[in-house]
Amino acid sequence: MSYRRAAELFEAITAQLVGGPWTPHQLRHNALTHAAEDGANTSTLLAYSGHTSVASLARYARLS
Repeated sequence: MSYRRAAELFEAITAQLVGGPWTPHQLRHNALTHAAEDGANTSTLLAYSGHTSVASLARYARLS
């Protein structure tokens, strides 16, 4: 299955949920943000996200 098709299915399914529809990209942002809020260090977040720069990572992990 292609990423595009998986994203379409994910969005269709989550459209029925509160706050939906969601995208896989939003899921990625949320996962990194929660990991950061739970105390993951920068090295761990970089490895988890696949990013090599802190500037790129900062766009994904949005702390409250």
